[in-house]
Amino acid sequence: MKRLSFQIFQKMFPNRWKSDGLSVNMPVCILFILVVTVFSDSVRGRSSVAVPSGEGQLTEEAAWFTSGKDEFGNTIEYFGQTAQNGKLILTASNGFFSKGIAAKGISKCRDAANGWPESTDSKKKMGHPTLIDKDYEYLGNWSQPEQTMRWHIWFPERGLVKVVLNLEPVDGNGKEAIIVSLGDQTKRTMNGDAKGHKEGLLFNVTSPGKHTLTVKAELGGESEVGRLYGIDVTGSAVENAKLLRARWRPGAVHGGYRSSTLETTSMWVMVSRNESRCSSYSPITTPFGYYGCSFGADLRSSPGMNFSMWSKKDQSLEQYAHLLAVGSPDAEFSGFGHEGTGVKPRGWEPLHARPKEVTLALRVDRGPQYDTYYGYFVDPETANWKLYCAGRKWSDKAGSKKQKVKAKSLWPGSFVEVPGSSSRQRTGDVVRTVVRKGWAIDTIGKWHRLDIMPGGKADQANKAWGVTSDGWFLLKMGGMEHFTTGKSEIRLPEKFASEKLPDFLSPIKMKQLYKLPATFGKVTCQTGKNSAQLNIELIDAGTNASAIIYYGEKDCLTYAPRKRHGTERKSSVLEEANTWPEFKNLNSVKARTTSITLTGLKPATKYYYRVLVNNDQGRMWTLETYSFTTR
Repeated sequence: MKRLSFQIFQKMFPNRWKSDGLSVNMPVCILFILVVTVFSDSVRGRSSVAVPSGEGQLTEEAAWFTSGKDEFGNTIEYFGQTAQNGKLILTASNGFFSKGIAAKGISKCRDAANGWPESTDSKKKMGHPTLIDKDYEYLGNWSQPEQTMRWHIWFPERGLVKVVLNLEPVDGNGKEAIIVSLGDQTKRTMNGDAKGHKEGLLFNVTSPGKHTLTVKAELGGESEVGRLYGIDVTGSAVENAKLLRARWRPGAVHGGYRSSTLETTSMWVMVSRNESRCSSYSPITTPFGYYGCSFGADLRSSPGMNFSMWSKKDQSLEQYAHLLAVGSPDAEFSGFGHEGTGVKPRGWEPLHARPKEVTLALRVDRGPQYDTYYGYFVDPETANWKLYCAGRKWSDKAGSKKQKVKAKSLWPGSFVEVPGSSSRQRTGDVVRTVVRKGWAIDTIGKWHRLDIMPGGKADQANKAWGVTSDGWFLLKMGGMEHFTTGKSEIRLPEKFASEKLPDFLSPIKMKQLYKLPATFGKVTCQTGKNSAQLNIELIDAGTNASAIIYYGEKDCLTYAPRKRHGTERKSSVLEEANTWPEFKNLNSVKARTTSITLTGLKPATKYYYRVLVNNDQGRMWTLETYSFTTR
């Protein structure tokens, strides 16, 4: 390169060059060689300019600034730390990454903007939510080619950017190509190229604004790439640049749905769809808990669903929520113990086809003691309604001293969230959008479009509410764009509210929303001193039906002995003393009255019993617990 530089210099400055080389203007020549060398390195994507000293933006608190508006007219707010001494330092704590990558170790260098939750009023002290709970030393567990590590930078001016990786290969593994992108520009370096990492990769920022710096690897196997301790970003475009910040994972966004033409309802239908190439948990909220599914990055639903009925630990047994029916013989009457305690079905994946749109229905029958909820879904394979789960919750009116207690309407709500710890879940920069539309029924069976969404309030938060151009209510969270908005009532345009009803709301299909696995008739009993004959009438037994009679000296609702799920082991409404102590099998039952005799009972003792039918359509308990007293 130096020889080539002299040759170029000789042609450009012939009067400065003699054949013996003694009359060359050496200072000019040397300066020219340096310029050509730097230019040559720049062409190859390298820069030999030293990285400035100092801790960059790490000592600076982040500050809010605005730029532009979103599609709903909201002013976009960004939260950024300004570069110091022409330098930004990207760490394992101020960026984002894909699933599988993990932040590890504890850094000695603290980031002033992170906001460690050292007290309950830390948010008030900092003036912003906690961005992350600690300063990690490096990013590891990097072993898949699709995994990325991301930082978002605001460049107010055009200019050059040099990126220097502090990357340490694992166990001498340095053969992978590391791909670094800034906006639409991409550079490559080798994992084991320590010299190349030190020299840096050169980019050219041609348009001011937000740019994303992405790091990933080309991998042939599944071995771990290495440990990324940090990235230094310098150059002329960095002088007043800002590292954009957002919470390590986005806070959940919530919404509700109402009809302007209906005061109250006992049944709704909701259709949900994921609009983002990333996963989220986004069920419907109900008076008893959650009903719905999650969505994957491929826009499809999870195969399983959640129907979680919550109970309070200090409630009496009769007040516990309990399941009544499930729409598959494979389903289990199970429970949960995390974030509360209660019951839910397990063991069945009703959405195994993983549709892109999930259609759910929920209806309620209100009673003096319990409200009974029935959850249905449109089977993606048959396009028919199918029962998922039914259960009971203690009524707000039960045991009330007030003569009149206003019953709550069954208006649905929903939310979108992503769970996970800050060391393994770092997707606060990813926008998640779920859209929904729905209908509610009136007392004469007419469906009304849910045309009102009482939107939430945002205080410099990366969440938003709106209506899409094709008439779906939208919940959005995550991303680097934040908003400050007041509570608002979002209305669906009339042209969508008056649309023709879909086929799954036709009169024929509506009948399916009342179908259960079995239908019980009269249940009677004749008692003796040590025995009792139970007479159980089945109006509809289903196919291949069998039954189990559970009984004991106290009413255990629908709590039969079972193995506890992992989350129930430390916190659960299921105690052994609250499950039925005795049972008797009926191997085959039909649509008629079946009699069975219980023996070995105590005389003059009150017993409670409940019947569970299992068939090809699912599993169904009697809606009530029955009792008898021996002589």
